[in-house]
Amino acid sequence: YSSDVEQHFLELAQTFHQAYLDRLKATGEEDFDGLLQQAVASVTLGETVFRRKSGTGDLKNLRYILIDEYQDFSKLFNRLIEAIREQNPQAQFFCVGDDWQAINGFAGSDLLFYKDFSQFFQPSRKLTISTNYRSAISVVNLSNLLMQGLGTPARAYKTMPGVIDIVDLSAFEPTPKEIENHQGDRLTPAILRLVNKAIYDGKDVVMLSRKNSLPWHVNYGNRQITSRQGTLDNFLELVRSHLPEKHRENVSISTAHKYKGLEKKVVILLDAVPKCYPLLHSDMIFTQIFGDNIERIVDEERRLFYVALTRAVEHLFIITKANNLSPFLEYLQSKTTLCFLNWFDYLPLIGEIKHITVKIRNQIDRGSEGTFNIRTLLKAQGFVWNSQAKIWWRTYLAQNFSIETFFHSSEWCNCAHGIEIQFDDELETMIAMYRIDNGQPSCIINNLL
Repeated sequence: YSSDVEQHFLELAQTFHQAYLDRLKATGEEDFDGLLQQAVASVTLGETVFRRKSGTGDLKNLRYILIDEYQDFSKLFNRLIEAIREQNPQAQFFCVGDDWQAINGFAGSDLLFYKDFSQFFQPSRKLTISTNYRSAISVVNLSNLLMQGLGTPARAYKTMPGVIDIVDLSAFEPTPKEIENHQGDRLTPAILRLVNKAIYDGKDVVMLSRKNSLPWHVNYGNRQITSRQGTLDNFLELVRSHLPEKHRENVSISTAHKYKGLEKKVVILLDAVPKCYPLLHSDMIFTQIFGDNIERIVDEERRLFYVALTRAVEHLFIITKANNLSPFLEYLQSKTTLCFLNWFDYLPLIGEIKHITVKIRNQIDRGSEGTFNIRTLLKAQGFVWNSQAKIWWRTYLAQNFSIETFFHSSEWCNCAHGIEIQFDDELETMIAMYRIDNGQPSCIINNLL
């Protein structure tokens, strides 16, 4: 042992593992590794007849055997193949794999079998299939750049250019209504804008995460779920709850691992930040005992990031923070120009007008006394001060709202002077504007009339 910590860990691991094996034996259950070990033992003893719903067969009579996802091969799988080859030396094997998608090292897979293929299958030959039939040109090019120097670049079969947007969450400015609906939560309103635009364009969306939780604060409202407890399913339920019922199935969510082999026209990568890509577990000190090291883990995390990127068919959104980019994004930024999303192209999610936001500010070139003198009355009526925009604002239900009633019920109007009042819908579109001087409102524009 290199340290007392390693010794204690291995002693504990041995104790727990033995207890696990005893439990399996007592319940008559078997895990996947156990099933493989049983298969190896059976084939080695010559038990080669297998039965399926479609009929029976004999491993000794098979001429061709296809092994898919060969990049995820493991020592245990290899033992099974060796046992089959001993029973059937004439069988020819056709193995398909992509070393850029080798992401199951945590489950025991080893790229050794892919890299040294000719040592395990003799005689043999390799054929390179580099065409990407899924993704648009921009997605293929960015993914190639991520894996530069690690093999043959992919070639896009499709001719459409595609779109890649880096979504800087720190640059996202929610509207007053979004702030009210998602207090302290920037992620959810941002996601709703992206999803809404995609659905409006007739495209399905998948949100991909490195983990089964999110690195951002999410306000689950009355769902009584804390950020620590929140899972991807919880977040999907939250997002869907804001969508029209007929469109809720158009958006889904998954971890990047689970979504390997799948695709969507629009992919939103939720967490391109350092603590997710690469994900370096705090317990790595223990897994080092089994051969893990920083370089090996980062290499696999890079491949996982590649898998996440290449799930996109047409449009890829990568959510991050400009001052906290994933090292993989930093690398890409050093190699090419990354396009950051323009939030003005993605409007807040609404259906019909359900709310009206009233914004009160000083008239241009009239100083600051106008709103300052009525600030106490505005607070009493529920208005909130936005120091950046220098406005007082409050949101009302659109149903039964009228500007006439608003002015009549607002005590501060009688003493207001030099102020401007703007009425916006959920899209932040101005629907009316008034000015008040000496307590008298005058209409500048009113689209509600």
